[in-house]
Amino acid sequence: MRFALKQTRRFARAYKKLHDQVAADVDIAAAVVAADPSVGERKKGGSC
Repeated sequence: MRFALKQTRRFARAYKKLHDQVAADVDIAAAVVAADPSVGERKKGGSC
């Protein structure tokens, strides 16, 4: 199951300031998480 990603304004502002290679790494990581949200380790806190 593939999920849609929603970009917040705060993220968009920070993303614009990233170097090209870092932005590419973020794009790849976002695609991996969108494809399988259970990948990685769960963080504490928040409303999850």
